[in-house]
Amino acid sequence: MRIIYIFLIVCLGLISSCRPKYNPTPIFSTLNDFESTKGWMDVPSNNSHTIVDEDAHSGKFCSKIDKSNHYSYFYKYKLGDVQKEKTNWVRVSAYCKLKSDKINKTSIACSIQDDKGAIVNWTEENLAGYLEHSKDKWVYIEKNFNFSAYSKPELILGVFIWNADRDEEVLIDDFKIEFFK
Repeated sequence: MRIIYIFLIVCLGLISSCRPKYNPTPIFSTLNDFESTKGWMDVPSNNSHTIVDEDAHSGKFCSKIDKSNHYSYFYKYKLGDVQKEKTNWVRVSAYCKLKSDKINKTSIACSIQDDKGAIVNWTEENLAGYLEHSKDKWVYIEKNFNFSAYSKPELILGVFIWNADRDEEVLIDDFKIEFFK
């Protein structure tokens, strides 16, 4: 009887693993490998640029956050320009490379702002879980941000990576944002 029970559990596991995974199609996506910064912005408070030709994941350039630049280039887009219908969430992904021994305050940030720059919603995901024990290795990171309660065509989405601890050095490349209904 025990063997039959184990056999049934294994069969159910195999059957459920065969079903297709939910993978929605984005209504719009953008990718920045930092060979060009078209559509992306440097944070105005940064006095120097974060684009470097230092060990990129793809191509020649990547974005670097460190002691003097604690924000990566960021994506800023009016939600109504993505699609006239409501955009409910975004998937943000990138490759990151930790250049220092510690990582504790570097995060992906997603903000929703009004047309005057006032923040309506702010969400961030700390990258420590992704990057710990990975010094000098490119690591794929991915995070979904749901902002359906704030999805109005006149609001502006901002996405970037930043560090609150200026001692951390992180390279960012192949930064992708996908928009979903």
